[in-house]
Amino acid sequence: MNLARARTDVIVALTWACVAACGGPQAALTIDAGAADGQTAGASDSGGSHSDAATGGSSGSSSGSGSGSSSGSGVDAGGPDGASAAQKVCADNASAYCTHLQTCAPFLVTALYGDELTCVSRQMPQCLDALVAPDTGLTANELEACVMAQTALDCATLLYGKPGPTACHATGQIAVDGACRYDAQCGTGYCRLAVGASCGNCAALGSAGAPCTSFSDCQGSLMCAGSGLCELPSSIAGPCSSTQPCARGISCIKSACVTPGGLGSTCSIQNGGSDCDYDQGAYCDPSTSTCEAYSVVQSGAPCGGTPPTACFADGTCFQGACVGAVQDGATCNPQSGLNCLPPSSCTAGTCSFFSAMQCK
Repeated sequence: MNLARARTDVIVALTWACVAACGGPQAALTIDAGAADGQTAGASDSGGSHSDAATGGSSGSSSGSGSGSSSGSGVDAGGPDGASAAQKVCADNASAYCTHLQTCAPFLVTALYGDELTCVSRQMPQCLDALVAPDTGLTANELEACVMAQTALDCATLLYGKPGPTACHATGQIAVDGACRYDAQCGTGYCRLAVGASCGNCAALGSAGAPCTSFSDCQGSLMCAGSGLCELPSSIAGPCSSTQPCARGISCIKSACVTPGGLGSTCSIQNGGSDCDYDQGAYCDPSTSTCEAYSVVQSGAPCGGTPPTACFADGTCFQGACVGAVQDGATCNPQSGLNCLPPSSCTAGTCSFFSAMQCK
């Protein structure tokens, strides 16, 4: 399940079942200006926006009908050791998610986490928090079932599938407009969070024609069009425009939905990079009209030039150099490029993990 949402809509928000249902600050891939953020269909978050699978395993549950609700924490009561059960299922979730992501999009693992082991360690805090979040309907048993369902997905469905498997849709007891951090806390199964926010409010998912600001606001497979309304998306070769989005993972190019190409594919810089698959680390090289590989560079290395670069392990490109993300307890200052390693956030100048208990 996915435990957090992207810091910006241009970047990544992967959906591993959406634990945080994505709730909470999501790992964001920092690339320099001029890197392809395309894959848009003229819509606010058209089908081509980057994969939603890159930032977390399961723990909160994503939009959809739920599997019941429970009061208090979601750790299974009556088990021999609730804490041990939570540790085990969260470890299973993290390992399965990161292994799957490494297989499907190794570029994202490097750019977001640095390596697979770090990916695993960064999934644990939010997963454990989601299981004990106030009024959550998520239990360790349900999360294990979700992990199994997610593991069976092919890469395209892992990265872009919407909605996620039914096994990953848990609902809680918090009413509409109530404070939340994870989807599974809400009776609607959806916690709406503003970009960069640690807490949100439970909300109903929009049907066709309902207002939206993100694809997450829309029911089922519906996408948020550039018109700001939930609409049924077009598939490959279908029409697209500001009012007609493409399905997730598909780009709108010259009014038609097209699958972005991998490394070596032909592209045109006039398409804004949307014809190269960013999630596979590809950008459009204007000198060759070919999808070439992003360079991933370490902290202190130059960035922001040509060809475009990505900063290693969720670093930030600041004033022409990559600044590494900082660990919990370290000093942070987003204004100077010192951002926290997700899922932690910068509070009063220090990186710390924001718990669901803090959402009031």
